Amino acid sequence: MAVGILEVLLLNAKGLGGTDLFSTFPFSFDGIRSNYTSWLQNWARIRYGFSGKGFPFAANEISQEIPFMIVISSVISSVICNQAQWFCVLMMADKIDPYVVIKYKSQEHKSSVARGEGGSPSWNEKFTFRAEYPGNSDQCSLTLIIMDKDTFSADDFIGKIAIPVGDLLALGVEKGTAQMRPTKYRVVRSDNSYCGEIQVGVSFNLKVEEECRGLEFGGWKQSEY
Repeated sequence: MAVGILEVLLLNAKGLGGTDLFSTFPFSFDGIRSNYTSWLQNWARIRYGFSGKGFPFAANEISQEIPFMIVISSVISSVICNQAQWFCVLMMADKIDPYVVIKYKSQEHKSSVARGEGGSPSWNEKFTFRAEYPGNSDQCSLTLIIMDKDTFSADDFIGKIAIPVGDLLALGVEKGTAQMRPTKYRVVRSDNSYCGEIQVGVSFNLKVEEECRGLEFGGWKQSEY
């Protein structure tokens, strides 16, 4: 069995607590467009006397004959919905104090709290884990859990990512060292919905068992816990 040091470089994050456009809004632009299509068709029936299932043309065909303000109101409504959602997202993201819990099998480390940095924090911290290959488990992956530090209540879960490292360990055992350059990973909530991205680099260095025994695995910075 090969033994080595798995090193995690936690860099920064962006858009934590955010959302994909209209992904959690109670209505969507498609819904707005559908409602306006229905409204325009009903308006045309009343205005031009059309009725029944034999309505002769679609909304886009009558749009040239309807008052210009109807088209303008449709555009304004979609813009307002867009602006309102992103305003709410930014307001929530600005209030979080994020930190990261990094797990590899039974080992766990915590980053410092990026106080006041909201949804776009920077850590630039490095953490080390003892890694064995092939090991006793087929699950060779790092788990990063992003949390929001609260002073007067339990910390809130923001999102998580999983980084498979099995191939990295295999290459490191073969070559003596292996590296996954800093990459942006999609952060997801418990329901797998998008809530930002985080940049992480991972490397593995093969060591002799005796070399690992004297090492203390931890981060560059001490957590505030």
